[in-house]
Amino acid sequence: MIPKVRIFEYEIPFTSPFVFNMGGKRKTLNTRQGLLLHWLFDDQSIYTEVAPLPGFSNETLEQCKQQLLMLNSSDFSASPSPNHLYQSVRFAIEAAWYQLEYPLRSTAVRSCSLIDKSSESHRIKIKAGHQSFENDVLSLKSVLAYLEPHQKLRVDANRTWTIEELEALQQALNTSQIDYVEEPLKCLDHYRSNGLPIAFDESLRELDPLKPVPEIFFTAKTWVLKPMLCGLQRTIELAELARERGIACVLSSSFESNVSLEFYHSLARDLELTEEQGLDTLKYLAKDLQPAKIKLRAETVPLVDCKEIARLC
Repeated sequence: MIPKVRIFEYEIPFTSPFVFNMGGKRKTLNTRQGLLLHWLFDDQSIYTEVAPLPGFSNETLEQCKQQLLMLNSSDFSASPSPNHLYQSVRFAIEAAWYQLEYPLRSTAVRSCSLIDKSSESHRIKIKAGHQSFENDVLSLKSVLAYLEPHQKLRVDANRTWTIEELEALQQALNTSQIDYVEEPLKCLDHYRSNGLPIAFDESLRELDPLKPVPEIFFTAKTWVLKPMLCGLQRTIELAELARERGIACVLSSSFESNVSLEFYHSLARDLELTEEQGLDTLKYLAKDLQPAKIKLRAETVPLVDCKEIARLC
């Protein structure tokens, strides 16, 4: 079955300029840009999006747009080839066919909160590595000091520390309330057991999907998976492997619109993921793309105007 597919462009303003830390380099975005795909099957209408994250995705939005415009109708079938599609394009196609078989669930899962003193979430996340290591330590001490006993901290260092700094961190902090440290080291070969729970994110995306996952990854407490950056099918495969090996799994957004965020909440339920998921990002976007199907916001926000640029098939 070949569906009818229309493509729209969108640009959603952040509520305030957002600063990303990419391996110690900072990038500021004022808006989130992407492509919205409207799929019309025989009796069902589905929306998915293509939203590569600048500085993190391997492909650009313009490359995705050009690839979509060049695809044949058969490329929108249920089994797209993983060899010639950009990750975010493949995600949008896979997500449409997935939703055709597994419609969105109607309730949200628990999410980890990006650092917020007033949050009641059991898991709080903080970004590190955008300042000196010494200042990172001071910041982490400050956050740990105001956590409630039931709360734990997730630290995302984006590969900015050395193994010596990681070990110094363990000596400097009371780590009993640290849930895990995500991607702290620049080099995968430098990881060794030091008692701190570790999570892998970027390193998982860099794995060759045709080769076995190296054993170092099974020493982690948690795998963090970003479907927009690695594709939906690959995300599901890694989540199932993590379950088999007793590793917790967290779906993480890449600051997509409510269209993808709602899908991630539903997907987390389908995959029976019990951890607080990394999906607390919609509050940073000032508008939605479509009326909400799953209530993720306390209040309704305006819808962004989308410009149709093509009918793909």
